[in-house]
Formats: sequence, structure tokens, C-alpha cells
Amino acid sequence: MNIISLHTLTHNPSEAIITTDGKIFCIALKGLSRIKNSSGLYSNNLIEYLLNQTNLKIENIDKFVIDKVVKFNTKKYFLDKTN
Repeated sequence: MNIISLHTLTHNPSEAIITTDGKIFCIALKGLSRIKNSSGLYSNNLIEYLLNQTNLKIENIDKFVIDKVVKFNTKKYFLDKTN
């Protein structure tokens, strides 16, 4: 099972992918933006970066774990934004 975790409750959002074989890849938004204390719900750039690092596609993601309740389908939103 491949899982994407979104950490959004602070001013330093980050994301991680846990792959089926147990590998963990993670990055903070400030790692890509080079802006300390970056903010935002999450960044498509983070998801794209992690998917590229793991050679996965969004269709391979089984679950999203989010530390904040959001009112949209994250997987569908990402697919809509990238198609």
C-alpha cells in the first residue's frame, strides 16, 4: 500500500510517501521554495517531487493521510490540476 501523508497544520507544510516496500520519502515546502516558514495547505510541487522520487504515479497511491480536515478529494484535485 502506498500512502501520501500531508502535514498542513503549521507554517512549514511537508509531505511524505510511504511505499509498499516500506521506504519513506519526505520533503518540506521550504525545501523546494527556499523560503523559510513557507505556508499553504500543500503544494502540488511537493506531491510531484515525491512521486518522481519514488517512480510512482498518483494512480498508485492507495491512501492520503492529512493532519487537518479538508473538504475536497485530494487525489481527484491533484489529478484535475495535472491533467
